[in-house]
Amino acid sequence: MLPKAFDFTDADPVSDRLTIWAQSRPWPGRTGETDKRVFLALCRRARLDRRKHFRASVREVAELANVDKMTAKRSLHRITDAGFVVWAGSDDKSGGNLYTFGGAVAGA
Repeated sequence: MLPKAFDFTDADPVSDRLTIWAQSRPWPGRTGETDKRVFLALCRRARLDRRKHFRASVREVAELANVDKMTAKRSLHRITDAGFVVWAGSDDKSGGNLYTFGGAVAGA
């Protein structure tokens, strides 16, 4: 179940474009489906924040992707290593991780 704030968020073309990209590309391997779900969760978080550097805690990502926290954490590492997202530090207020979409999806 998505937080109510998602109902009131205007569309962000970058996260919408990347959502379409993620849904249309193959995600091969044993962890491909999980990585796809985690990437889509990151797109949802980016859409909510509507900033270049968006906040996404492992707990939030796990809930949005419907996986446990350790699975989300491992998937975030794979997605980061692939260059789909870049870790951009920690949010001063919440302590949550900040991410931005990486160069590997820039042309998507």
